[in-house]
Amino acid sequence: MQDQWKKNVYLLWIAVFVASICWSMLMPFMPLFLRDELGAGHKAAAWAGVVGAVNSLGMAIMAPVWGAVGDRLGRKLMMLRAGYVLVLCYAAMAFVQTPVSLLGVRIAIGLLSGFIPTATMLVGTTTPQAHVGVALAMITTAAPAGNIIGPMLGGLLADLVGIRATMLVSSVLIGTATTFVLLFVKEQFTPIKKDAGTSLVRDLTEVASHPVLWPLLICSSLAMMASSTLEPIAVPYIKSLLGESAPNWVAGVLVSLPGVALVVAAPWWGARARKWGYGTTLTLGLIFGAVMVLPQAVALTAYDFGGLRLAQGFATASVGPGIASLIALMMPQAIRGRAYGINHSFNSIGWMIGPLIGGFLGTAFGAKYVFVVTGLLYVAAAVWARMVVAPKLKAAADYVA
Repeated sequence: MQDQWKKNVYLLWIAVFVASICWSMLMPFMPLFLRDELGAGHKAAAWAGVVGAVNSLGMAIMAPVWGAVGDRLGRKLMMLRAGYVLVLCYAAMAFVQTPVSLLGVRIAIGLLSGFIPTATMLVGTTTPQAHVGVALAMITTAAPAGNIIGPMLGGLLADLVGIRATMLVSSVLIGTATTFVLLFVKEQFTPIKKDAGTSLVRDLTEVASHPVLWPLLICSSLAMMASSTLEPIAVPYIKSLLGESAPNWVAGVLVSLPGVALVVAAPWWGARARKWGYGTTLTLGLIFGAVMVLPQAVALTAYDFGGLRLAQGFATASVGPGIASLIALMMPQAIRGRAYGINHSFNSIGWMIGPLIGGFLGTAFGAKYVFVVTGLLYVAAAVWARMVVAPKLKAAADYVA
């Protein structure tokens, strides 16, 4: 039907929202799970960094592969594959007994999943060109919206029934969302015929050789690295400000505040990008992100910390939606799925390095140093956006920045 793409966008928004809730119900509390139930002790932050890194490494390796497979077999099929893999893996996490076994499950998630990025590919390839920017801006708000609910719900469930039972709840929810996609999302997919002489490597090279995409991907990776350094230390740091006896759901609320800001701010940044240019909005968002993250190291109370995180989220809301929109504008539809796959790989590289830095730095020197490094990473991403990305965009007359 003519308006099916609109239905797809709304339906996929709901699916991504639920998937994001499932993910964020669990991940902020991994350091506590490792410390209290898996025997990691004072090394919990370092273990949390490693567990986060291996998951992202798997995604970095496989995202372009799944993107290319999706271009030939259909993106909906890839989304279903990713969703049902998560059902099994979330359930498996509920029964692990050691950090090493948790590590194994997270490796499997990284290699075999990719539910949310595949949903972005599906929107980007089934939406008419005239509406793709708006559709992608909308779908990129679904994960942050889920990230608002997830930590609160995860903290509440952890207080009531424990984190292992919370993992089983996540398995059921992601299974429901995946079945929802199976039944109601439509894709009129025409497989791309593989011509003689083509290959996955050649396909990916075609995407990656775009003159603007490479600088944009590096900017994306740096920004993701900065935002993920806090993952292994955020909840323990918040609980040190609140007091260890404070309920987990309060920590979950404070963790979720950047997601609140992103949902509110993403449309505002999108409007500014059309007036000022994407290069300008990327640079401004990253600079103000650095300004807001550095004082978090000396926050006197958890609520001071929460206010700064809210401001940080508002600032950096320019990055993800802006890069997704630029990919849609720059890349031909036939290879757009692979472009999103490569972008997700670069995001995953950033998400792999960031938790390693945060986990080991926090374990060795304390959490406050992690905020300093995070701020410096945001500055590095802003310099790259200003000095490299913006000139490349200005040279590309069709998508002036």
